[in-house]
Amino acid sequence: MKRQYVMNPGYMLVPDGTRVLFVSQDNVDPGVKHDDNWTSYIHPFNAQLLAFFNGKNTLEEVIVKASDFFGLTINEIEKIVTGYIENEKSFAISYNTNYMHFPVNVLVNKTKIQNKYKTYCVEDFILNGEADLTTRRTSFPLSINLELTMKCHTDCIYCYANRKMHNKEMPLEMVLSIIRQAKKIGVVNFDISGGEVLLHPHYKEVISELLINGYTPFISTKVPVKKDKLQTLKNIGVKEIQISLDSINPETLSKILNVSSNYADAIKDTVRFTEEVGLELRVHSIINSHNCSDEEIETLVNFLSNFSNLKSLQFTPAGYSLYKEGLYEQFRPPKVFMERISKKIEEFREQHPKITFNLSEADFPEDYHYECRKKNFPERATCTGNMHSMVILPDGRVTICEELYDHPDFIIGDLTKNTINEVWNSDKAKNLFFLSKQFISEESACKKCDQFDNCRQGRGVCWKMVMYAYGKQNWDYPDPRCPEAPKMFNDICII
Repeated sequence: MKRQYVMNPGYMLVPDGTRVLFVSQDNVDPGVKHDDNWTSYIHPFNAQLLAFFNGKNTLEEVIVKASDFFGLTINEIEKIVTGYIENEKSFAISYNTNYMHFPVNVLVNKTKIQNKYKTYCVEDFILNGEADLTTRRTSFPLSINLELTMKCHTDCIYCYANRKMHNKEMPLEMVLSIIRQAKKIGVVNFDISGGEVLLHPHYKEVISELLINGYTPFISTKVPVKKDKLQTLKNIGVKEIQISLDSINPETLSKILNVSSNYADAIKDTVRFTEEVGLELRVHSIINSHNCSDEEIETLVNFLSNFSNLKSLQFTPAGYSLYKEGLYEQFRPPKVFMERISKKIEEFREQHPKITFNLSEADFPEDYHYECRKKNFPERATCTGNMHSMVILPDGRVTICEELYDHPDFIIGDLTKNTINEVWNSDKAKNLFFLSKQFISEESACKKCDQFDNCRQGRGVCWKMVMYAYGKQNWDYPDPRCPEAPKMFNDICII
């Protein structure tokens, strides 16, 4: 049988100026292996070549067509294409002084794809000018997260939200208009969060609009949701839901969430209802000082493992909150338990192989010494805020990170007054990304650092982590993971 290959549906190719973005899609299960959270910059030539794989021709036919189009020999095309086909590891190709990075499994056999896959036209990627593979900030946001509402059903001890922020919300028509605008300009991923999305009076209309425009919003809740509401979500096209559940012990939940004793049974019913209506279930559990025991975790896992629709269980240590200063020591999980739960996770994986168990690792202050920072900082995760993502607050103002909320230094615009592109390309947004040393205080170690531009415009710094460590007023300090950063003012875990 002649082999036919197509682009892995977990990825998208997006034109951006004189280059093409290679991007993963959020909350999409393509049914084949792919890299989550992938963004890289490739030459238009490579995108044009991948566009030939539209599922209509065999591999041999594609190679001949591409050879004719590019004026290259069949052997030259075949050599390039071979690297894309079901590649088990990510790889890089050099171009001038830069590298183009490609994720795993770029091209997959058409027979392995059960759902729809996107096809491209070669003409989409005929871009004029020298390919820019250096600038990391995109010309429009690839990902948007809309904080739909700040209303909550619980009052979590570890909440990182600014609960004092006013609750003004955009009218429904404006929210729908923003979603349509995002689709029109090429935004790849559009999520909604809160607060509690399901407490918004028009959550159904908002979710429906996202689905109509090809987005797959990730719905997460702590609200005990009734069966009919879950059925409504299923009917409008939602396929999975995440429930945040730290325990099934009523007393423990009361301490963590400040809820009544009835909450535990109600949220357990919600878990059951997800299975009954046919929604896939993911659970997120925050480890804190009140649930950090083997009994608590084992009881939770034993309860959840009875449900056939449970796909994953994520454990995350409680992090610092800018808006609960002075309280972190009261709810931070002890280091010894975080080390123990890491071993417990391995046991759970053996006992329940159909469930994906994940643990977000935490570095405690006493372990984060100079040599550790020197080794790890160059390989830190990239901060995507204001590089290729933005966050919309309930009232329409735009910030670069959901945990910074209305911190004035990070508000880059207002969608009740301007378009997405106008906000993204505003002086405020660009000046924040291409930050000048003249705006850095003398007290900050960044002021005299000769790697300042490479650091800030490369992988960037985690702004929220900076303020966790040194306070909101010291937003211009180094990332606490930097080897040149001073001792943290607050005793936080690096998550």
